[in-house]
Amino acid sequence: MNWKDRLVFYGVNSRLFLFLVFLSFLAIFAELFSISLFIPVFEMIGSFDGSGNKERSFIFTYVESIFSILSIEYTFESVLVLVFILFLLSKVILYIISYKNALYTGRITKKMKDTILLNYLRVDTSYYDSVSIGDLIHISTTELPQAVRGVLMPIKMINTFVTVGVSVVILFIMSFQLTIVTIFIVLIVIIFPLRWVRETAGAGRKNTKYSTFVTTFLVERLKSPRLIRLSGIENVESCQFEKLTEKNRAMLLTLHRLKLRVNLYIEPVVVGVSLVMLYYAISVLDLSISMVLVYMIILTRLVPMVNKLLSDRQMYNQSFGPMNIIEKLFSELGNNVKKVKRNKLPLNITSISKIALRNVSYSYDSESNSVLAKINLDFNRQTITAIVGPSGSGKSTLVDIVSGYREGYYGDVFIDDINTNKYSQKNLLSLVSYVSQEPEFFKGTIKSHISYGDKNIKLNDVIKYSKLAGSHEFIKKLKDGYDSALFDSAMNLSGGQKQRLDLARALYRDTPILILDEPTGNLDLNSEMAFMETIKGIVKHTEKIIIIIAHRLNTIKNADQIIVLEDGSVTGIGNHSELLKFNSWYHDSVAKI
Repeated sequence: MNWKDRLVFYGVNSRLFLFLVFLSFLAIFAELFSISLFIPVFEMIGSFDGSGNKERSFIFTYVESIFSILSIEYTFESVLVLVFILFLLSKVILYIISYKNALYTGRITKKMKDTILLNYLRVDTSYYDSVSIGDLIHISTTELPQAVRGVLMPIKMINTFVTVGVSVVILFIMSFQLTIVTIFIVLIVIIFPLRWVRETAGAGRKNTKYSTFVTTFLVERLKSPRLIRLSGIENVESCQFEKLTEKNRAMLLTLHRLKLRVNLYIEPVVVGVSLVMLYYAISVLDLSISMVLVYMIILTRLVPMVNKLLSDRQMYNQSFGPMNIIEKLFSELGNNVKKVKRNKLPLNITSISKIALRNVSYSYDSESNSVLAKINLDFNRQTITAIVGPSGSGKSTLVDIVSGYREGYYGDVFIDDINTNKYSQKNLLSLVSYVSQEPEFFKGTIKSHISYGDKNIKLNDVIKYSKLAGSHEFIKKLKDGYDSALFDSAMNLSGGQKQRLDLARALYRDTPILILDEPTGNLDLNSEMAFMETIKGIVKHTEKIIIIIAHRLNTIKNADQIIVLEDGSVTGIGNHSELLKFNSWYHDSVAKI
């Protein structure tokens, strides 16, 4: 992708591009013209011959003619005022350019961050099986701002290049011979640092890679301190992290060293070239003092511009890594974002009598064995269905298909005899409330957690469903009640309290389907029994279809229907007593309790 395509990709249209370049032209013209006016200023101050006649340069005459055209008296004071006005104008325009650059940099960065999250939440759910959260965090927070700055860098480089070009033209007008010598010397001296500029591109890509590794590693370890400490491998993990941070540090130092080399080389060159040109102008070309002074002013501004071009090119090369990784991420998200299909039926469902699966099969990889094979099941209103089986038997995948979360399966799923492929995934997900084994809490209050997703929080409903979930009593005892803050992962609550609080959130959605994924896995025996009694109460007071994934078989003995899954196939359906008689896996598992 070339720089023009990148500008469009990041949202910089041609109108904005031309606007910024036009402003740059105005600033350049105003500044350089104000500097050129110092020639007549110096000549007015002291360039007189013995007879009192002023020695006039062609620039003096040219400026005088402009004043005449504008009907302005050509005096020392009027020239000084014009110099100040033009210089001030150039700075005001440069301020506008800098402000616009900051404005659009912020807007582009914000828009792309928003797009990353929006697309991430819209992709096909299979994308989540392979994506690294650490990579996404690093790309969104660190690489994206660098990429945006890199994309806008060509605009700055064009501005600098134009400034150099206009300056050179003015220098040619002032002294053709001196400018030819100056260009020849400058071209020679800038050849050497070009290799450092080229090296920056490779170093920038490596730095992006190592920075991503560091962030990903850190995010994953920060999420699992208990596992690391109980495994006794704190030192091992620290050593691995130290190696990554050392590579990252070394690459950052390499980038910094390349930039310093260019600056170290160019700064003495500025002084050297200026002194050589000063000597050549006075001793060889015998230019007037006023002409030499203005020439040197422009020259001393020109050589740093060349240095800026090299530095900007380094920055642009360094941003290749961030730009490439951003483009790759957007491509992956774009390829995985689900296309909303038209002609879907409107969803006006408040209650469901039955969900039916017919010959449903699923595979994560089309060439691998099926995770689910030829599943035929029914889930009925106001019943509890438990799904059990050994680990890896396909329980979570089955529930994902029932809820509409996972697509790409073979076979059919019906809601009250209507095939779910006639509804959009968003509509299907609106029918489901979900409680996970490990409840997830965002920063906020108990009230905001229970009403999650509702912009118009209804406190009466919050309390109503908290009572139904059995969480109201312990919430009342908290100092701030429903306004109590939830700290990181709700660590200020017990496991049973968190589970009930999350159940209240699921009930607040008031959907016809309630799915619980091993809800008692982290609870003690008493909390487990109390929680299951709460579930029974929910069945009595609502018409929900309740589906429970369970590993603790003693918790689901009273379920209306128990489904046994083994190796992706249904090997048993019935209640507790029936499965004890006719399903060997269930019988053996219960016997081990």
